[in-house]
Amino acid sequence: MDPNGDHDIVLVKYSTGLVQQWVQRFDPGGEEFMTDMTIDNSGNVFITGYTDFNDSKDMFLLKYNSSGTLEWNTYHNGMFSGNDSSTCVAVDSLGNVYMAGYEWEAHRKRKSHCHNV
Repeated sequence: MDPNGDHDIVLVKYSTGLVQQWVQRFDPGGEEFMTDMTIDNSGNVFITGYTDFNDSKDMFLLKYNSSGTLEWNTYHNGMFSGNDSSTCVAVDSLGNVYMAGYEWEAHRKRKSHCHNV
């Protein structure tokens, strides 16, 4: 939670001896909630979740390298412009990243949807 009372994403890396290596915070300005994280064979960290901007939730996907630098972030606003939430992230052996979750239509029907980055 930041000083304004908003929820943010915090990523902390510890060594095997539990010595803190680095800390990163993701705060684009709204309420951010993490739902899943995975690490690839190169030590890159992928985090997914949803963010709440202007009373509408959108999925997000972050990539941090093994040194803790944010390499990229992307958002997915569903086809129905409702409240969207990702539930999982995966990386295949070729390095393709997959984010899956739900999109909500204005009248609250849930639709499953996958997003390949």
